[in-house]
Order: sequence, then C-alpha cells, then structure tokens
Amino acid sequence: MGKKAFLKVDIELVRKYGEQEAILYAFLENLSRVWQKDKNDYMAIWTQYIAEQLGWNRMKITRVRDRLVQANLIKVQCGKNQNHKTKYKML
Repeated sequence: MGKKAFLKVDIELVRKYGEQEAILYAFLENLSRVWQKDKNDYMAIWTQYIAEQLGWNRMKITRVRDRLVQANLIKVQCGKNQNHKTKYKML
C-alpha cells in the first residue's frame, strides 16, 4: 500500500457548484502548489493523469472542468493533441 493522498475540499464549493467540481478544483489546487508553471502561471497536465488519479473518464473530466471554467474558478487552454497537454490556471 502506497502513500495516501488527501484532498482538502471547500464545503462552500460543494454547496455552490457540486461535489465533482469541488473535488476537481481541490485536485488542481493541490497540483498548483508543486507543479511547474509557465510564465503565464499555467500548469500543463495530461487529462489521462487526472483520469488515473481521480478514477474518472475523459468525458466526465471535460464536463466538470467546463463547469469550473464557467464559474470563473479556473482557466483552461486545451491541448492540440496527445503530445500537447491541457493547461490549467487557478483563478
């Protein structure tokens, strides 16, 4: 059994946007503390990595991510193909 990872989920985000949105936001927030960022403060993350870590499929990630963008909690620059990761910026 490996190290356990914990997410600190904001209950206000759960109430306002839903559980899935709060979980994805908390996951991205954790990554933003340690992940390398570019000069515009974006971090590049493969969708497959998020899927593996959260146990979600790509469609679910995209759907939840888009709701976070609409709520103005994150910005996203979609990757062009499998060689270019999607970029996330926490707002």
